[in-house]
Amino acid sequence: MAGNINEWAAALKRFDMDLSKRLDEPRSVGIQNIERLGLPRYQCETVPLTTFLSDPHRYLAKLGSRKFYIILLPVAPRFTRKSKAGLTEEGVISFVSANVPPSSVEGYDIILQQFFENLYGGNIVIQPDGTVYAEFKEKKQAGISTGADTPKFIVESDTFTGSLRYDFTDPELRSLFYSVLSSISHEGASRERKYLPGYYEFLIVRKDDGTVGPIFIDYRDNPAYLLP
Repeated sequence: MAGNINEWAAALKRFDMDLSKRLDEPRSVGIQNIERLGLPRYQCETVPLTTFLSDPHRYLAKLGSRKFYIILLPVAPRFTRKSKAGLTEEGVISFVSANVPPSSVEGYDIILQQFFENLYGGNIVIQPDGTVYAEFKEKKQAGISTGADTPKFIVESDTFTGSLRYDFTDPELRSLFYSVLSSISHEGASRERKYLPGYYEFLIVRKDDGTVGPIFIDYRDNPAYLLP
């Protein structure tokens, strides 16, 4: 079964109600955790759709990117959530016009977020004992978190030495992954480094200025998200 964490939680209700409840956290929890920890993240703003449409350029220019990810978020139950990534400013306006008739504009907020080219995406789990397990692939992260895609790259702590073991040899890619890991709060250095436990979802992106680096899109310190 492939699906997001909330779909997994719903399916688990028949077998393990307690685990289902512990997994079923709103996405906003992960976003708030990223902000609280100061992890690298996309700039984001939420405004009423009517406010945005009064001056779209003003709100998009504040984000400082050439492309955007937007979510049309219903504030009334009769409407449906819609989203799209990789849109230009003109594309954002066209997407809104195509999906929200003028009579329904007041029924939505819009979440505006930066969007950069996704080079890699995946997940990291750091156990309370400090061991690391990560899996990722080229391009978008979503297929890893839902279980729809098979990870292409795996990094894990060596059981005996604590050093990282990579199942790939590309030195540049190893360095890129280590930049992701190093962005996480930690103590110590080298093999003695201990990272903040939890479940992380990350991207490695190429920004508009050509620089490459990590972006975190979710963090959970809920023990239910750790490996058994």
